[in-house]
Amino acid sequence: MTTSWGAAQAIEKMGKVPQVIYHTGDWGKEPMITLLNKTPVKVAQLAIKIAKEFHSSS
Repeated sequence: MTTSWGAAQAIEKMGKVPQVIYHTGDWGKEPMITLLNKTPVKVAQLAIKIAKEFHSSS
């Protein structure tokens, strides 16, 4: 239930559906990242882009 609530809060705050929603975690809650896009292929491409940027910065 808190996952959908958190997504709704992120969408409301941005005024649109973001490509990335994340939660840093809390007591009893694991950190989580949700990637959103129009198709599964676009979600996969976003994941690859993020991975490449993370890899190049570390």
